[in-house]
Amino acid sequence: MRGIIQKISILASVTLLSACNFQLNQHVMEAKNSFEYRQGNRVDMVQFSHDVTFPGGKSIPTDPEFDRFDAFMNSIQMGYGDQITLRGSAPERREVLTAYIQRLGLPVTIKTVPGSKKEMVANKVSVQVERSVVTPPSCPNWSNFDGNEQRNTPGSNYGCAVDASLGYTIANPRDLIEGQAPGPALGKPVIDAQRRYQDRQVTRPAATGTGGL
Repeated sequence: MRGIIQKISILASVTLLSACNFQLNQHVMEAKNSFEYRQGNRVDMVQFSHDVTFPGGKSIPTDPEFDRFDAFMNSIQMGYGDQITLRGSAPERREVLTAYIQRLGLPVTIKTVPGSKKEMVANKVSVQVERSVVTPPSCPNWSNFDGNEQRNTPGSNYGCAVDASLGYTIANPRDLIEGQAPGPALGKPVIDAQRRYQDRQVTRPAATGTGGL
């Protein structure tokens, strides 16, 4: 009989705890979906489009077309972090525009795609520029004061300044969503330095003092 009572008590306790956890999670989700929850950096993707025409079936645009393309790049301030897609027309036309952008020295990523059959036979190359734009949170945010928090959620102003500073200073907002692939490791200089130390080939710095210290 005592064992049955203990099992019933344990089951009731687990049920109550489950109800509390469900109620807490519900409060957390309500706070998260409202302005009272800590707001982080919001990253949006914006796109710019421009068409470069090739009149007369030529593989190189005319000077006025290059001027229009330069005006487009200047108007959107094309630069670091932008991803450019050259779409449609003949491959040699896309290669001409790729080489032109690369000669400008812009730190951008360029890829070319053939496009549809209609786009491949057209006398124009579609230039699509994708850019990530970050909107930092507005600080301070005291809509949910830390001292009155009863839902076990972070206060609305907790870490707001840190998040905002990161949003204002990051060079490529796309890195807030997905980090960049690491480059090759520079292991050789470290290994060479260790070998010079082990082989007693380290050059001592020349003495510059005059003594007496």
